[in-house]
Amino acid sequence: MQIPSADRFRPERDQHNPRLPVRWYAPVPDTGYDLHVPEGVEDEPDPASITFAQTVLAALDAILDEAMEHVRRYVDAQRLGIAQGRADVHGVFCDAACARVEVGFSWEIQMNVLWTVAFYWDGSGRRTPVELSVRPR
Repeated sequence: MQIPSADRFRPERDQHNPRLPVRWYAPVPDTGYDLHVPEGVEDEPDPASITFAQTVLAALDAILDEAMEHVRRYVDAQRLGIAQGRADVHGVFCDAACARVEVGFSWEIQMNVLWTVAFYWDGSGRRTPVELSVRPR
């Protein structure tokens, strides 16, 4: 999977809270989703997080599987219609400084709902889910 070059990233400010740090985003070629990274030193995407994203995106299928399983542990997946099937990724956030990866996704049956699972990524490549959120899309 090809990582977007640094010049393809654009700044993204939180519409609801402009005091939050700026995130930078760029579409990942041939995927339909965006890669998000924190701001670097000065008005640019964080280069270390872009590099970290190469490792993350290479493992994205496994990360999505873990994220879907994490959601299914906390909800009545059968009732929600998400017990089976694969979710679609809508975005990935990589923060090298915090060793944090977030994947945003939804199932076709619930396209109006965005699930996000955040992982702590230790230096050995192991991931631990640390946060689960859901919101309307």
